[in-house]
Amino acid sequence: MNEPKAPTVDPLSMFRVSAPDDEPNKEEQKKDDTPPESKKPEKSKDVQFSELKRQKELAEKEAEKLKKELEEYSALKPLKAVGEYIKTKAGDINEETVNKFIEKGKDRKKKLTEYEQQLQEKEERLKEISIDHSSEFNQEYIAPLQTEQVNLTALIANLDNEGKVKHEGLINQFRNALLKIDDKGQPLDSIKVKSLLLQFEKEYKKATGEDYELPNLSQLVNQVSTVVKKTKEAVNAKQNWSKVREEKERERLFNEATRHADLLKKEEAGRNYITNKIIKDFDYSAIEGIIPEDTFKETLQTSNAFLIEVLNGKKKKDYGDLLVDLTKASQFDDLVTKCKTLQAELEKEQKKNKSGLPHGGGSQKPKQGSGEEKKETVNPLGVFRR
Repeated sequence: MNEPKAPTVDPLSMFRVSAPDDEPNKEEQKKDDTPPESKKPEKSKDVQFSELKRQKELAEKEAEKLKKELEEYSALKPLKAVGEYIKTKAGDINEETVNKFIEKGKDRKKKLTEYEQQLQEKEERLKEISIDHSSEFNQEYIAPLQTEQVNLTALIANLDNEGKVKHEGLINQFRNALLKIDDKGQPLDSIKVKSLLLQFEKEYKKATGEDYELPNLSQLVNQVSTVVKKTKEAVNAKQNWSKVREEKERERLFNEATRHADLLKKEEAGRNYITNKIIKDFDYSAIEGIIPEDTFKETLQTSNAFLIEVLNGKKKKDYGDLLVDLTKASQFDDLVTKCKTLQAELEKEQKKNKSGLPHGGGSQKPKQGSGEEKKETVNPLGVFRR
């Protein structure tokens, strides 16, 4: 029994545009008038699929190419000004003018690098000359080094009757040999110094025919070590002169601040001494009955502390206020005298009232109910009391 044959499914049907089911197929309605011999043979579905796949790949490649061109164009957008510059200078922008521009830029960069190197070398040389001519560098390092070098020469040299170094060339060679350092940068030890000394004694005798006066080995070793040390300090200072100067400037400022602080302490101690002396020697009888002694002492201590802070720059007082205070203070003695005079007059009047002597004008006590009020005695020094 023959089974019904399953309909063939078109694998490309998903890519085809089909008419809706409810609409009639117009192609079927059309009458095919094309002669059979002019019809092209229909391509197989496999061939159609391969062609579509190849077209898709070509489209993807073209899209990728356009994407890269877009990225290159975007990257070149900042160079638009460069292109306009080249066009302005060369009259046109093409491969030749661009290459010339690039080569010219490379040449300029090379020259700039050379100029920068020359400038750096000149700056280093100028710095070296500046250090060599610095009085601070010479005083701190060169002068002490030269002094120790002279001391070493005096130690190893034989002198003539005029006090001059004999055979100076030989002595200088020997001194240079003594000042060599080892691999670790340390001066020669006593054994190596002694070896050089004995060797030089023979060479000196051979070259001059004279006996060489051997210096004290211990002194020589110490002096060699001192010269090497001073040399290292000078070299390091020269190589790091800016840093050394900063350190010395900080040290100078610190020492100056320390001296200033010590001076302030001494001045403060002196002012406290003066204050205590005033408190001890002041004639308190001059203000007796006007200003209490304890109040005067306390005010004096407070004024001293305030003045110390003003002089040290910790506090300020307005010029006008200071002027008023000084003016008031200058009137102090006169006010005390007037106050004492008023006190004496008051006491005199009080004594008169107590003695029963008639008052001027023969005034009598007012009678009660007379309407006259008794006047209260006013203390003229009340303004000075607290």
